[in-house]
Amino acid sequence: MVPGAGGLDATAVIPQFAVATEKIEERVTQSFQAAAMEELRGKVDPKYFEAIQQHPYRLVGQKVPGLTPGAPDITIRDSQEAKDWQEATSQLLKEEADSIVKERQREIAPLMGVIQDSVQLFQNNPDLIPNTKQFNPELAKRVMGIAEAYQYKINGKLIGFQTNLQPIINSIRADLASSQAQGQSVQARQEQQRQQAQGQTRNQTGQFTTDQATGPQAGIPSKSGMSGEEEDDYSVFLNAMGVPPNLIL
Repeated sequence: MVPGAGGLDATAVIPQFAVATEKIEERVTQSFQAAAMEELRGKVDPKYFEAIQQHPYRLVGQKVPGLTPGAPDITIRDSQEAKDWQEATSQLLKEEADSIVKERQREIAPLMGVIQDSVQLFQNNPDLIPNTKQFNPELAKRVMGIAEAYQYKINGKLIGFQTNLQPIINSIRADLASSQAQGQSVQARQEQQRQQAQGQTRNQTGQFTTDQATGPQAGIPSKSGMSGEEEDDYSVFLNAMGVPPNLIL
């Protein structure tokens, strides 16, 4: 694994992803609740909301809508009856709003699943978290290259991925480990050849003598690109899900 340039340990970052997920769910629920109340205000008689806001004593002797659709108006006889009516009406409105919120939550369940799976992806793979000691830029670059075909975007912003990337990550990580092992083997052979060449006899001009059983062997040139360049990572996704880069710096 090629270590990242960051100085923060990924184990200190991982818990923040769970916090970010909770905040996302909270913001979604709050937005649905606000939208549900606005929807109710457009459907329900405004007198309900007006009477709820009144002090109970001021409702005494006033008429308020019945608690069920089509029911006749109710004349409030005392402040206790006003309180009871306000509590019952508030409860009915809340139940109706909760029903709308639950319906909206069912509608976006697939989207929330994508977000949760993507967050879990980072929790299970610390070497994909930028700016940490464990970050592997070459792994992130290759994974993102394949994951591009599975991106889930809303308004052009990356929210997550529409497939399970874990098998892909495991495969790429294994390939990188294999390549690293091969690179170390090549370096070991080069060092062995160098040492053999140093032990061969040379004449006064520095040339190898012709009575050697084997001539000097040219070293194998090292391949460029053995270490990944820090190019593509998941910063765009982290920003979209509400985890800005400075959260893990």
